[in-house]
Amino acid sequence: MRMGEMLALRLGDIDFDNLTIKVDETYTRLKKKDLITSPKTKDSKRIIHIPKTLADELREYVGGIYGLEKESRIFNVSKYGLHREIDRAVKSCGLPDICVHGLRHSCASFLQSEELKIPEVVVSAILGHSNTKSMTGRYSHAYEKDLIAVAERLNKIMEDIDNVSEES
Repeated sequence: MRMGEMLALRLGDIDFDNLTIKVDETYTRLKKKDLITSPKTKDSKRIIHIPKTLADELREYVGGIYGLEKESRIFNVSKYGLHREIDRAVKSCGLPDICVHGLRHSCASFLQSEELKIPEVVVSAILGHSNTKSMTGRYSHAYEKDLIAVAERLNKIMEDIDNVSEES
């Protein structure tokens, strides 16, 4: 997701039963006012299938927010605040510096890596890109079953990581 898309997410955008997130708005702050607007392109409006492990993390996170309602933003920070929190987390984990948007690039790279081999058109659909700049992008479509398969494969990897860390 783009940073503004994530910051615009409301509790009602998350479907915990069907493991999806609806992306149809973006957040920005202009002249000290929070603005929620339509996303960058028509392809930016999308449904993202998520791994069950992420849904569980999100459920726990939103469960800890007092008074959160269906129309409430779940990440009530600015872009600056998000940058600050990511920088703090990266530093505490001893990781190399990465900007918030760099996480989006890392996600795209991982999805297309040899480990996952997710087709470019599916990655483009997940990221909300309108043009994959390839023959595949022009003549292929992302089928819902492929989008669900991505979430299931990510879930398996995340469960395997949890199992390894529990064994240590």
